[in-house]
Amino acid sequence: MLAEDTLRILDRRDVPLTDADRERVTSCKELDTLTRWFDRAITAALAAEVFTDDEPGHEER
Repeated sequence: MLAEDTLRILDRRDVPLTDADRERVTSCKELDTLTRWFDRAITAALAAEVFTDDEPGHEER
């Protein structure tokens, strides 16, 4: 449900998503990660802002 809610927020805010972005969200099983993405989706203007700190070499602050 959290994955679907995250995608809905991004869609309603007209944040462009690729098919790969959508797959990344729907296939994620980590509740902490989904919660972090959901929180970021509330204010993100770009998909990169949702996923930015989840790339290797980045740490959440």
